[in-house]
Amino acid sequence: MKCPYCHSHNTQVFLERSMPIILSAYAGNFPVKVADMQVSICKDCMLGFASKKLSSEELKEIYDNYLYISPLNNIGTTKYDGMINTIKRHFNSRDKIIEIGCSEAYLLKVLSDSGFSNITGIEPGPQADSAKALGLNVIKGYFDKSYAANKIDGYYLMHVFEHFEDPFSIFTLMANSLSDKGKIVIEVPDFGGFHVQHLFYYNIQFMHTLARAHQLKIIDFAIEMDSLRVVFAKNSNASYREVEFAFNKIDYIKNLVEVKQQCESLSHRANDFLRNKKTVFWWGAGSASVILLNNLDPAILQETTVIVIDGDKNKADLTIPGVNLKVCSYEIIRNSHITDLIIASSFYNEIFKTMEAHGIRYSNVEIFSDA
Repeated sequence: MKCPYCHSHNTQVFLERSMPIILSAYAGNFPVKVADMQVSICKDCMLGFASKKLSSEELKEIYDNYLYISPLNNIGTTKYDGMINTIKRHFNSRDKIIEIGCSEAYLLKVLSDSGFSNITGIEPGPQADSAKALGLNVIKGYFDKSYAANKIDGYYLMHVFEHFEDPFSIFTLMANSLSDKGKIVIEVPDFGGFHVQHLFYYNIQFMHTLARAHQLKIIDFAIEMDSLRVVFAKNSNASYREVEFAFNKIDYIKNLVEVKQQCESLSHRANDFLRNKKTVFWWGAGSASVILLNNLDPAILQETTVIVIDGDKNKADLTIPGVNLKVCSYEIIRNSHITDLIIASSFYNEIFKTMEAHGIRYSNVEIFSDA
């Protein structure tokens, strides 16, 4: 398989798995396709990529209708703190900034409330309508060259860049339209988040290669909460120095074997937890939960009653694709004690706070923050 960026044939299949093409609870009014996913890595430029992927039509259908986790309902807000602080540190409130893939525009709202007055959000999904209803400056559609016709002071993308079919053309559009002081901020999974909708997998070494190819430099980066956040600026911007980092390709590829084993071990852990139990409450209806539930032993799922609950009221009465389990509101266990609980969400700290605030007690809990 040839690398889609540097076109090298020096690539290696890293991970293979199957999962539904919808990775969140949905209305349950149609069968969901289960797709084969294959992730490869280029040993030359270090880009990870989906060497088996969905068609463009299937991807568009997903993004036009996908229901994302809603931070406006105070769910998962802490994961945005790093991006918010980075934007405040690298931009001023009057800069002309575009957020690509703004969803329901939580970041846009927080930054607007903080005094940023010239930010535009772009979002193709139904969340754009909700954002516009709040009075936020959001355009419903896909980012293209028409938005980069004038000089822009900044772009930021949070967990969006890994979804693009051609992220390199998008990056070129952004780089070419930057003002002299302009910056690009991209946050992606740090070579993780192995989802059927993620077409590329990034690390700091590849981001450095991408920067050099566009006469940019990396002036800031952070790896936290399994995510990589990178700030790019023009080489000609003398206000910033290029940051240094250490990266060993050979060791990195060896360590990916451990990542693969960790991914495969999650379903074994969950199977062991469920085995021989009559009833287990399962908190989470997002991607980590959907993937994990669909990789469980069907015989164990049949023997154990799994009650899926979630803190997002919008997901109540929806269905987990593939296994066809209904989602209940966490209200059904308010002020009660449950014996066995699985938390399948990266927002487990907030879930524990919700349980404490609503009198929910437990005896035995297992946490799965990724799948």
